[in-house]
Amino acid sequence: VAASLHVIVRCLEMCTGARWFVLFFVLMIRRPPRSTLFPYTTLFRSLAAHAGELDRARELGRGMIEVFEAAESIVVPSAGCSAHLVRLEELFEGDPVWGPRARALAERTQDLVVWLEEHAESLQFRPDPSRVVFQRPCHLRHAQGVNGAAEAILCKIPGIELLETPRADLCCGSAGSWSMEWPEMAVQRRREKLDDLLAPGPELILTANPGCELFLDSADCGIPVRHLAEYLAGLAVQR
Repeated sequence: VAASLHVIVRCLEMCTGARWFVLFFVLMIRRPPRSTLFPYTTLFRSLAAHAGELDRARELGRGMIEVFEAAESIVVPSAGCSAHLVRLEELFEGDPVWGPRARALAERTQDLVVWLEEHAESLQFRPDPSRVVFQRPCHLRHAQGVNGAAEAILCKIPGIELLETPRADLCCGSAGSWSMEWPEMAVQRRREKLDDLLAPGPELILTANPGCELFLDSADCGIPVRHLAEYLAGLAVQR
């Protein structure tokens, strides 16, 4: 964060993302002395909304609003969860009490990829000559309209070879709870996605959504599948 920025930032530890949450801090972006980063395990479970359990999602959403309302910035290291949180007000449409509070929270929420792009000038990485492909999570590309931000960050790494893949916007098959509800179709979609990702001959597959990473990695495709934050953390230069 640029030295002139003095805010309270809270970063959500997602239900599948404890490892990436911790590594987010290892990125060692230049922080002002008075900035504070508060770890919290989120009270909001996007899978409840994925599954259509809206009453449960609202219950969890109200709890999350109460915990995070004081934060000036909320950074979410999971595209699936950030996609829900940036539209949290939709859960409380017509609610005169929680609707405005949800809207205010959503306006201060960003996916980690978006937040990193905004502060890209503070990022510095060690060289890595790896051949890398980035799998675009649907909840980042389609649900939030974020396109090219992760790739721009990766291009700051000296020596990296960022490869293009066919049908880059094709879903990997995870799709929230869809892979649990329709496993055979999900596996078929994953097979198609991996064919596209492996086509240019990468040494590493990166993504920005824990659900995508876990689902792709479970196929044992022969090369590592890692979360973007984990990869960046390993190359970040401390300032």
